[in-house]
Amino acid sequence: MAKVYGKTGAEKDLLKICPPEIKCSVDVETYTIKFKLEKERKRAVFDKETYSSVKIKKEKIKELKFNKDRMIMGYTEKLKKLGIIKSDIEKILNLKIKENEDKINFYKNQIKQHFKIKLIFSLLYFRFYHRLQSIPPKQLKEIRKAIVITRNEKSKRASEFDNKINNLKNSIEKINKSRDTEFENKEKVLISKIEALDEAFKSEEYHGAMGENATLEKLEKLPSDFHIFCDVKIKRQMDFVVVGPTGIFVIEVKNWTPGYTKDHLESDEESPHEQVDDAGTKLYYFLKDKFNFNLRVRKVIIPVKMILEENPNLPFVKIKSLRWVNSFITNSKNVFSTPQIDNIVKKIIQFVQ
Repeated sequence: MAKVYGKTGAEKDLLKICPPEIKCSVDVETYTIKFKLEKERKRAVFDKETYSSVKIKKEKIKELKFNKDRMIMGYTEKLKKLGIIKSDIEKILNLKIKENEDKINFYKNQIKQHFKIKLIFSLLYFRFYHRLQSIPPKQLKEIRKAIVITRNEKSKRASEFDNKINNLKNSIEKINKSRDTEFENKEKVLISKIEALDEAFKSEEYHGAMGENATLEKLEKLPSDFHIFCDVKIKRQMDFVVVGPTGIFVIEVKNWTPGYTKDHLESDEESPHEQVDDAGTKLYYFLKDKFNFNLRVRKVIIPVKMILEENPNLPFVKIKSLRWVNSFITNSKNVFSTPQIDNIVKKIIQFVQ
C-alpha cells in the first residue's frame, strides 16, 4: 500500500463549513441521518410533554365548566326560593292593601254623610291612607335587595369562571401556535447542525471531497514504493501528486455534474486540462532547479461520475478513470531510483497543505 501524506483539499474545505463532529466527508451523510433521527426523537418527547400540558388544561376547562353549571344551578335555586318568598309577601301585602283601601273608601263616605263627626273620620282616613303609603314594608325591601345581590353574585362568579376558561383556551391556542417555534428555540444547536449539514451535502466542497476521497482510496492501493501527496501547493494548488519509480504524476480530480461540466467548458474560465497542465509545468520547473537528474512529470485528470474528453491542444494531459488510473501509473516505464524518489519526497512534502 502506498504512503499517504496530508488530507485532501476538498475535504479540508468541507470540514470548515460542517459542525465539529464531522471528521471526514463520509461523516456528512452519517451524521445528517443521526442528527435528524435525534431531532425526531426529541420532537416526539417534546410533543408528548406539550400534549400532556394541553390535556391537563382541557381537563381543567371541563372541570371549570362543570363547577360553573353547578354554581348557576345553586344560584338559580336560591333565586327561585327568594322569588317564592317575595310572591308570598306580595300576596299578603295585596290583601292588606285591599283591606286598607276598603276602609279608606268607607271613611271617605262617612266624612261626606256625617258632618258632625267629620273630624274623627278625617283622622281615621289619614291614618289608613298613611298605612297604605308605607307599603311595601321592610321585609319586602330586604327580599328585593337579596334578589338583586344574588343576581349580581351569580353574574360575577359566572364571569370569573368564564375568564378562567378563556385564559386556559388562550393558553392552549398559544401552545399550539408556538409549538414549532418553541421546539426550534429549545433545540437550536441541533437544528443548526442539521441545516449546516444539509447545505454541506449540496455544496461543491462535498462533491469535491467525495471525488477526491474516492480517488485517494484508489491511489492508496498502489505499491508501497509509491508516495501520495494530498493538496500540494507549489505556485498553485494540486489535488494529488504521486511520486514513484514510474515518475511524478500531477492529478486533478473533477466531480462535476454533466450540466456544470458543459457550462464550464463553454465559458472563458480555465478548463481542467489547462489547470492540470499549468500545475504540472510549474511543478516540473520547481523540481528541475533542485535536481540534476532527468524528471518526468505526467499530467492526469480523473473525472468522477462525468464524461470528459481529452483536449487535442494539450496532448500531454491524459484523462483516466478511477478504474484505470493505477494501471496507467504502474505500467509506465521506471525512471527513478529509490534514492531519487526519497529526495523528491523530501522536497514535495514541505508543500503539503
